Amino acid sequence: MTDWQRVVAYFRTHPGASRGEAQQALGWIHVTARMSDARARGIEFDKVRDDKGVWRYWVRGSRLAPMSGVQTVAFG
Repeated sequence: MTDWQRVVAYFRTHPGASRGEAQQALGWIHVTARMSDARARGIEFDKVRDDKGVWRYWVRGSRLAPMSGVQTVAFG
């Protein structure tokens, strides 16, 4: 599993975690950069600032990746 996949998995299993919490839990990898890598691959994050001013993150979902080639459909 790559670092960006680890970040996505962390926010899926810990919705509402902060970037700092993720960074500490994942061995101090650069979480913000890995979130950018995930966004480049179609993962979307939501964020909300809590009452203490800390940004909290959730994985929204993933956009469909661009498709190329021919799609075939099998009929039974």
